[in-house]
Amino acid sequence: MLQTRTCVTAHCDQCGATPDTDEYEPHWPTENDALEAAEAAEWYTQDLPRLLCAGCHAVLTCEGTGHEFTGWRRCRCAQRVPAHPPGPGGLCGTQFRCCRRCGVHESRPAPDHEPSEHIAAGGRPVDDDRASWALTDAGGAALAATGIAAWGAR
Repeated sequence: MLQTRTCVTAHCDQCGATPDTDEYEPHWPTENDALEAAEAAEWYTQDLPRLLCAGCHAVLTCEGTGHEFTGWRRCRCAQRVPAHPPGPGGLCGTQFRCCRRCGVHESRPAPDHEPSEHIAAGGRPVDDDRASWALTDAGGAALAATGIAAWGAR
């Protein structure tokens, strides 16, 4: 028996990604079902018929309105990344900051010393909320090997 069935697919207008999976193209019986799946995946759906995945929406928002950078932080690689210059007391000589929205990062040489509230006895950064970072980019890939971090709004 042959049957014709109509279904709906959803794709990011910027990168072509589909909600829920990168392994296959999901199909839904109605447009409303496809939009619900996109919204559940935190896609931007307020500008229909244009759909944007969360990552592309973040990048395009930053391109239009600017980044939401964290403060500058000293890299915590402890001089394990060869491209980073050495700093005082075994610290890395690089600082970075990241956009809370899209994950883009910038780095610069660190000053020879930091304000005392960020440094514990022995010259290591204090492990408080200001010095703890999630080591992921906007897509979720680990960046720990580079000593660079991006963190989302808390």
